[in-house]
Amino acid sequence: MRLQRENSPPNTPAAAPVAKGQMQTRLGFANLLRQSRVVSIAAELHPPAAPVYGQRPFQIYPTRQVITAPKQHTCRNDWGIKSNLPPLKSAFVSIGNFDSREHQPQFDVANDKVLFLRRAREMGIALDASDPSTSVRNLPFICYQNPRQFSTANVGPWLKNLPKKALDSYCRKIMSRRREYFEHRRQNRINLSSVDPPREFLFPGVPASYQITPVSSESVDKASAYNSNAPKPDLQVAGIQRRNHEVLDFLRIPQSQPRQIHATAGLSYAGAGILPTTKIDGRMIISMGFESFVALGGVIAIGYALPRSNSIQRYSISKSFIDAIGRLVIHVFQPSHMPQKNKNIYRPNCSLTSADFSGEENNRRTVSPPSPPKQKDLTPETDKKTLAHLIDILDHSPFSDKIK
Repeated sequence: MRLQRENSPPNTPAAAPVAKGQMQTRLGFANLLRQSRVVSIAAELHPPAAPVYGQRPFQIYPTRQVITAPKQHTCRNDWGIKSNLPPLKSAFVSIGNFDSREHQPQFDVANDKVLFLRRAREMGIALDASDPSTSVRNLPFICYQNPRQFSTANVGPWLKNLPKKALDSYCRKIMSRRREYFEHRRQNRINLSSVDPPREFLFPGVPASYQITPVSSESVDKASAYNSNAPKPDLQVAGIQRRNHEVLDFLRIPQSQPRQIHATAGLSYAGAGILPTTKIDGRMIISMGFESFVALGGVIAIGYALPRSNSIQRYSISKSFIDAIGRLVIHVFQPSHMPQKNKNIYRPNCSLTSADFSGEENNRRTVSPPSPPKQKDLTPETDKKTLAHLIDILDHSPFSDKIK
């Protein structure tokens, strides 16, 4: 203390000694801050790149760490971060940024991720990753792909599940895009009229070096007579259908309900006792010859050569993994009915359609419950009121008379 007083400048008070209790308090708070789970939260991962066959509506694996808090703290909206969150019914949230420009933390509800993994653990399923080269085979084959359809631009909303307030807000938003819509329609019709179909499209399987001989006059007369007597198409109906498709293409409204993918890929520690091959109770719900539908704890599986009975039986899970687009794929079999091939697909949040019921009909169909109805797609015939309202907003404008 004497050296500090001598070396200190004049008219400067000497530094007050720090008490031992205060030093311990400071060190204890620093250690508590370093060991805090919220402070040591994992950094956000980079999102996966968009696939070449389209844009994913959801991520195939989580990119943020999920946190939770006791009920006595969540009832006060206290999650142990910088500021309190709004009232939430969810017990799990994922934090993206603790402090944004609005001085509010960025968070998302993460109940689906946690409950999905918890259900897999309760069933004793060991989740694994899949080989991307083999998962692409399960994708639907599309003979023609519109480049604009699979672009990275924003896709319009799904109108069937859109609330009334959100629909009114969306209609007010597209009112200012009338000029853009007519310019898009004019450019689209110019492109369709200026592009000549290729030779391979008109004459499939005919080589380019092959010379096509001109048809005879008799064939021309027969063709003209057939065209004159053939029924004429309804041009008004065809024009309305073309206009409907132009509006859907401009607004990028999805033609069918977007697939909802669980944003998890088994990024968790496997519990003790979980093996790649395990047994679980299941119930046969539909038996159709060599294919059957089995309910496994909320998971629908398609199996082969299973007994035709809807009673609870014991099934063995040979393999379970997450495919390239985020779906849970489960392979099951029965030891007493070992099939040579089994391929069991679980499609979360997706109703079964008639395309899934491939195979011959059996005579014992009556013992199984009826098949679920087909998923209705958004076409000009369905949801006419909503689609007609959008068309009236865009197409009914004074600019339409100037553009032919």
